[in-house]
Amino acid sequence: MGNRLQIDQPAGEWEYVDTHCHVPWTGGRSRTPSPEKQLEAFKQSHGRFFITSAIDLESSKILHEFAMQHDSVHFSCGWAPQTVTYTPVHEYEQDLQEWKSFVESRVDDIVAFGELGLDFHHAKTLQERERQVNELESILSFLLEIDGKKPVALHVRNASPRDKDTANPSHPYNEQDGATNEILKIMDSMGVNLNKVLFHCFSGPKTMNDYLVSRGFLFSVPSSAFSIFRWYNVSKNLPLDRLVTETDSPFQHPWLRKPVNTPSNAKYSIAAIANSHDTSQEEVARQTVENAIKFFNVR
Repeated sequence: MGNRLQIDQPAGEWEYVDTHCHVPWTGGRSRTPSPEKQLEAFKQSHGRFFITSAIDLESSKILHEFAMQHDSVHFSCGWAPQTVTYTPVHEYEQDLQEWKSFVESRVDDIVAFGELGLDFHHAKTLQERERQVNELESILSFLLEIDGKKPVALHVRNASPRDKDTANPSHPYNEQDGATNEILKIMDSMGVNLNKVLFHCFSGPKTMNDYLVSRGFLFSVPSSAFSIFRWYNVSKNLPLDRLVTETDSPFQHPWLRKPVNTPSNAKYSIAAIANSHDTSQEEVARQTVENAIKFFNVR
């Protein structure tokens, strides 16, 4: 099954949640069951609710419609950093303005803003990274003006050594915590309540764990932590009362590196956390459900 970490399988009839998935997936390249079948499997395995997260204009419309049809599905509306980097220039501004209008007209249906953030893997040049920073500041300002009390779900990916901008080798954005530090600057400069900010699919660096906890952030652990040491290890020293579970489906499958993940696999996040924190799966499920309900203000 690819469980290199030798973690016990999920076992028990406890409730659980998936705080970040993309159902229906609108980006192609997915081999998952229909959204309705995914939801049915989730509920049959004691899933309480999942939060489906938009990344652009198209996904916002489709995911919103799906969420409004199902009591067990909540909607998070975002503009991902990859959207900033990869949307064709001639389409970008029109799409963004239409997305803003969509958010304004549907704000009462939205439980969180996200995913938003910085991705210094997909943005490799200083120009691309600065554009992501500028767009994040602008979009976040817009969202805070609409509703400054909603939670924010962040996508933060720091540059790896392979992502180094060779034209600007000494720039802080190349550091292992470059994107994370820039996020902190933005959040502080805009006066964001960090107790309402979630690091989705948190990947470190681990050296910042204590500081980020002290600032009040919440962190979600993906189902891939069941077999990938990187995600397992980085969440190991985070307190249980700051953790929630997610799948990022169709990505971050518990053991397959293919876009075949579904919300019901959030159980594997619970198994990974229980192992890393040396506690029962039942206790992890109870605490992470409680954390999610409190953070997103949903039932």
